[in-house]
Amino acid sequence: MSEQAVHDWIRKQISSNDVVLFMKGTKNFPQCGFSGQVAQILQYLGVEYQDVNVLEDMGIREGIKSFSEWPTLPRGCCPPRVPSRLTGARPWS
Repeated sequence: MSEQAVHDWIRKQISSNDVVLFMKGTKNFPQCGFSGQVAQILQYLGVEYQDVNVLEDMGIREGIKSFSEWPTLPRGCCPPRVPSRLTGARPWS
């Protein structure tokens, strides 16, 4: 998949869900400590979110980094109504 196609897919996920967490593993089985911590925080706050396991697709793993202009994971995306100070996520319009 081209970088543009990956960015389009990411944009669709973000626009279709209130909160998306691009993480290593899944919300039920995180595969890195920080991904697990973010998932626990969201669960504790009662935030419903879509998880995307970046380990399943290298295109998405690299694509979210270029899309968000941030080199590390996990990467959260949420609308302004979920305070980013609580989720560590960058709000997207």
